[in-house]
Amino acid sequence: MSLDDIVNIQISSQTASVSRAGFGYGLILGVHQKTLNRVDWYNKSDWSTAMVADGYATTDPIYLAAQRYFAQNPSPTKVAVGRVQADQLTVTIEAVQNSTQYGFTIECGTPGSPTQVTFTSDADATQTEIADGLVASANGGAEASYITASNVGDDVQIVLDGDDPMVVVLNQSPTLMEISDPEGTVEDLDTALAAIVLEDSDWYGICAVDRTAAQVQKVMDWVEAQVKIFVTASADSNIISQAFGVDNTSIAYYCHNNSFARSMVLYSGDAATDYPDAAWLGKCLPKDAGSITWAFKTLAGISADTLTSTQRGHALDKYANVYETVAGVSITQFGTTGANEYMDITRGVDWLRATMQEDIYTKLVNLDKIPYTDKGIASIESSVRKALEAGIDRNFIASITSITTPAAADVSAANKAARLLQDVEFTALLAGAIHEIEVQGVVTV
Repeated sequence: MSLDDIVNIQISSQTASVSRAGFGYGLILGVHQKTLNRVDWYNKSDWSTAMVADGYATTDPIYLAAQRYFAQNPSPTKVAVGRVQADQLTVTIEAVQNSTQYGFTIECGTPGSPTQVTFTSDADATQTEIADGLVASANGGAEASYITASNVGDDVQIVLDGDDPMVVVLNQSPTLMEISDPEGTVEDLDTALAAIVLEDSDWYGICAVDRTAAQVQKVMDWVEAQVKIFVTASADSNIISQAFGVDNTSIAYYCHNNSFARSMVLYSGDAATDYPDAAWLGKCLPKDAGSITWAFKTLAGISADTLTSTQRGHALDKYANVYETVAGVSITQFGTTGANEYMDITRGVDWLRATMQEDIYTKLVNLDKIPYTDKGIASIESSVRKALEAGIDRNFIASITSITTPAAADVSAANKAARLLQDVEFTALLAGAIHEIEVQGVVTV
């Protein structure tokens, strides 16, 4: 006889988990042809080695943005790189050598099935001969259905014939050949983001290395309808030289004029060549959503601007942000979006919504059922309360004013038949943050 025949104990595990929104991770958005993926993840521990292995130069904008992102202390544990599609690049013949094999690898629509493109020069080599040989090899290879190669100016131009991504990697030393940056038709950033979220959406804050106003506007338009945020930097002098109401061209004007609550503009004189927006994301995203204000942050590796009070006022009046040295410490001021909302509030509300949604869904998944009774409704109320109390622990919520739920007896028969619970409502007071202080006092003798 087994002990189970006398005392039978069964323990079930209610541990099914749902995917949690990645509020602590950023996405660096840029044009590249390093991998076929729309999204590549790089870890804090080895991001530089991994990016170089993927073909990034240490001078590439995406690499530099990642460098600023991970330079903060603390910094996020990982970053996503989102690929913007381009359909052309050029392989340049840098040196002509006799009896030498030239070659590169093309990978297009079928991951893991690259084509080796090679040509061996003869004893009397010319640049045209080498380019012609490589063109013929590329157009006769397995990836020929995806690309067209041609000899352009004695170099090899490769153009995608469709929408599939393209990766080209040199087989030889760059002293023989070099690969250009992506060229040709480049997709709009909002189009890229729409494709990126379909592949992987486990990131929250966006930094776009493209500073073109029209493209930055597209990101602002796109992100406003998402549960994401966007931080951009601009060196446009109109932000600081023209007053509010006069400036109608800068990206700060566009963000403010559209009252965008999910985008922040940081004026930086070095924005064209540096990435303080990536640094700002790297500084704030590691902290729990709602627990940190984006003001008064020192950004490692970023040079502060020296502004007059008038210039600073012009920027702040448009709800743009600045990075200056005050009393010997470089700080961001003041973490506002185009809607004159503080970014910590936007991020905190996103976190609170996601937490409630995820916890309630976890109950639906793990429990056999939630009955349509007062007890069942109370279990939903407890998830709402749990999220609000977590907000209090993060200093995002100051207090819970009320949580109301309907009594089961008062719910309509139609809603019960549809198994729809409505009228679960709460009111809570935001903790906010102190950004300015006034002290008045009197001393006497």
